Amino acid sequence: MRDQISFADSVVIMLAIIALIVFCVRLGLALVIPLFLCWLIIFLYVKIRRLDWSKVEGYAVGAIRDGFQSVLIVMAVGALIGAWILSGTVPTLIYYGLKIISPKIFLPATLFICSLLSLATGTSYGSAGSAGLAMMGIGISMGFPPGMIAGAVICGALFGDKMSPFSDTTNLCPAMAGGSLFKHIGMMCWNTIPAWLICLVIFYFLGMKYSGANFDPTVVRE
Repeated sequence: MRDQISFADSVVIMLAIIALIVFCVRLGLALVIPLFLCWLIIFLYVKIRRLDWSKVEGYAVGAIRDGFQSVLIVMAVGALIGAWILSGTVPTLIYYGLKIISPKIFLPATLFICSLLSLATGTSYGSAGSAGLAMMGIGISMGFPPGMIAGAVICGALFGDKMSPFSDTTNLCPAMAGGSLFKHIGMMCWNTIPAWLICLVIFYFLGMKYSGANFDPTVVRE
């Protein structure tokens, strides 16, 4: 009885699972159905190859245990964002943002604020749904195109989510590979930070095009 399977078998199983998931998604089936069918494919393969099912089951349980920390992070971030929305954080950001932020630096400020919030909370979706939503309201009031604002929001939110030690995916990758969290973050700095700086420069020059827009914060209804 072998403890490992061949590379060819691994590729075949992976392609079969991908094809099954695509097929189920195109049919609009519930998530539990492709999950069950994927488990069935693996179970049949183990029986055909006469592998030790208890070992395979142990590997699966171990992967769930290693990734459960990310699940807890997602739950905590969800509670945080829900509290922010319920307490009026987004309207507050819009109110003070219209008073403080100049159109000349709006796009770089959007990139920076979403990056900072995402870095502190570890969630790109939460940052886009809170600070990003507020920046969309501010930018549209200043006359910026919605797509341009959304680009700055997404770039900032994804940067912070990738580099944050609280991010679920940033924790999950080294946990699955058996590496160190902060070493993983340090290695990502080599390509993530230069990309962020390039985005900062691009959004600065894009924002200068709209810096002369006729925006009067006094006409905004409080």
